[in-house]
Amino acid sequence: MKGFDVHTRPALVISECQNEITNPAYGSEPLVQQAVERDIITGINTLAAAFRDHGLPVVHCTVSARPGFEGFPINCALAAKLKKTNLLITGSVHAAIHNDLIVANTDIISERHHGMSPFSGTDLEMTLRGLGVDTVVLVGVSTNIALPGAATEAVARGFTVVLAEDCTAGGTTETHRMQVTMHLPLLATVTKSAAVRGELEAGTYRPTASATGAAAAPGPGSSPAPDDGLTAEIDLGKCSGHARCFAASPDLFDLDDSGYALQAEVRIPPGSEDIAQAAAAACPERAIALR
Repeated sequence: MKGFDVHTRPALVISECQNEITNPAYGSEPLVQQAVERDIITGINTLAAAFRDHGLPVVHCTVSARPGFEGFPINCALAAKLKKTNLLITGSVHAAIHNDLIVANTDIISERHHGMSPFSGTDLEMTLRGLGVDTVVLVGVSTNIALPGAATEAVARGFTVVLAEDCTAGGTTETHRMQVTMHLPLLATVTKSAAVRGELEAGTYRPTASATGAAAAPGPGSSPAPDDGLTAEIDLGKCSGHARCFAASPDLFDLDDSGYALQAEVRIPPGSEDIAQAAAAACPERAIALR
């Protein structure tokens, strides 16, 4: 999977999973309901545990305003709405990280007090650089604004971006689907959290980093990284929901409820090359290329 190439180093970046934004005990906006329906907090906890188990960074990105919204520019409709509700205040229970989201003592919290995405005006980039991170794995909310913004900013700063789609939510089912099938694939590898965990288990990433981000030298007896083998690259913009790839190989291709592909890249396990070829040939839009 792109972003988990040999000797890259990923970090999990969790966006705005705060009580007011994702917890129904505090908020009632449609985004909250989508986060609950998609059970993203459970999924994020599972994925974050996998990152910690492999010694990889977990970063929680939060947004809140100082009392009186001091220094928080009200320059868009969403900022005006946040100020009107006046609940997302630094230090309040509403601005706190979701009560059910595990925060380990090794996790990093990146706070911001302005804007709609996590990099601008924060130390997030330098923190990731100092940790030797090359790949940002995004989860959380929302696929409407913060996550596309984060992906755009990360790409502009030279990071590779992966989005674990089943650990994200948007304001509505329709807007989420549009973003993860049309817009975000232009910036990120859109995949499932299970596929990310599989990449961690494969161990091709760089497990440690110096303060300058240099790769750690392999220890005695280290095995060479496994060959990536064949990969199916799916043009999500061409996919029209025929689901013929799934009919040919349901174990390889992950589709949404309407038959659209969710992953831009699928690693083909050894021995499944013929099935993958059949799936690619079955696609009437010729959206699948095998590399």
